Amino acid sequence: MRSAPVLRIILSTALGLCSGLSAAAHPERNEGLSRQDVGIRFMGKDPVGPLALVKHGALVQVPRSACREWGSIGSRWAELDEYGHIVGETAVLRGGYYDVSKCDELSLKLVQGRLGAGVRVAVDASYIEPDFRPFRASAKVRHALENYANQAQSRITPEIAEERAIKVPFSRRVLYFTDRKNHTWAAIGGKTLLVERWNGKDWVREYEQHCDSNHLTERAFLPFAVTDMNRDGQPEVVVRREEGMGEFYGDFVISRAAGAKWQDRGWGIFGSTA
Repeated sequence: MRSAPVLRIILSTALGLCSGLSAAAHPERNEGLSRQDVGIRFMGKDPVGPLALVKHGALVQVPRSACREWGSIGSRWAELDEYGHIVGETAVLRGGYYDVSKCDELSLKLVQGRLGAGVRVAVDASYIEPDFRPFRASAKVRHALENYANQAQSRITPEIAEERAIKVPFSRRVLYFTDRKNHTWAAIGGKTLLVERWNGKDWVREYEQHCDSNHLTERAFLPFAVTDMNRDGQPEVVVRREEGMGEFYGDFVISRAAGAKWQDRGWGIFGSTA
């Protein structure tokens, strides 16, 4: 294993290529947060830790100290499925400190219901389940979307043979969802991140994110959940990001605003196998 200082330099360089992830630093855990101070807190999938924060109806920057303040032992978190619906509840068992990210990586125990897609919200938060549901696309519509996405991603070729060999079926890289007004989107992962909107006849691209990297595989981006974190009626999509063969990984959020404008809301904490 690389020494922590060398690994920190490698990770900070790689993580900055897409969306400016920075490692949080806080020397001591702080358990003194009151409910009125914390807002609506969301935790991510892997590593388990801070993902997003809503205060006064707006998504705001997660504090750098959050990964040592959130998730006290015994705290309860609601498990959300792929469409933001509560399906279970977990409790924090322990936290392991990772000296590269300077964050606690939490372990959870299921105490009620079932595990969700990998997004959690604090049980004492004023979270309201959104009205998102699956979109049952026909074979023709799915095929058209796959061809459209492949055209956008085919120009990217990883430089290492092992990375080029990684293949992820399209069905496992796409998340279809429809809102209460029957607006439909598909968030697509792979070598890039795409968001397409279905207008009833064609797929229309609303968002694309790509990275300046030679190590983008079909596992580089994986959208795995959608919800409405700030209750504005617009979707937030949670995405897993992985570099190369998994040397670093973490979750981040993209959010849609009026006018079909999508914004990268930033990362939670990151993990590494390097």
